[in-house]
Parts: sequence; C-alpha cells; structure tokens
Amino acid sequence: MSRQQQARRKNGRGAATTRKPRTIPPRPPAPAAEQSNGNGHVDIKATTTQTTVRLPVLKTYKIYIGGKFPRTESGRYYLLKDAKGAALANICLSSRKDFRDAVVAARA
Repeated sequence: MSRQQQARRKNGRGAATTRKPRTIPPRPPAPAAEQSNGNGHVDIKATTTQTTVRLPVLKTYKIYIGGKFPRTESGRYYLLKDAKGAALANICLSSRKDFRDAVVAARA
C-alpha cells in the first residue's frame, strides 16, 4: 500500500489533495454620504434624512368570562375616545351569547 493510500485511510479522505484558500472579492467603497464603521457595515441612519414614523395601532381589549379572556362571538368592538376626541383603545362589544356565557360561568 502506498503512502498516499495509507494517508487516505487514516484521514478518511484524500490527504494528497489540498484545498485552495477561499477568496472573497473586495467590497466597493461606500459612497461619501454613507458612514462606515470600518467593518464593512454601512450605517443606514446616517444616509437617510427622513425619520421613520410608526403607525398607531390601538389595543383591542377582550372580555373576561370564567377566568379567561375569550373573543366576543360577534367580533364587534367600539372605539374608546378621550375628552379631546383622540382614540384610546378598542373595546369589545359583547353579544347576548357573551352575556349568557358570563352568567353561566358566574353561577358555576
């Protein structure tokens, strides 16, 4: 058995073959308006002049029946507003079945 075959058997693969080092192409330089931190990461906040505005999403409060917070049977809700007319939250609008379920749970 030749030395090459012995090395293959010992290592479990062809030891005579060598791998090429992985070459990574260089990144193009960042434009002058963008700021780089030296690691190739571009700070996007430095490039944009606009600020991001979050959309207001109101919380929808569920009903409380029998120690749980189920959704209403109808799926309807109404908008709760403050004294100035600004929206605060969505409140579930209970149906007759929701009320009946609440009474049955309270009696039990």
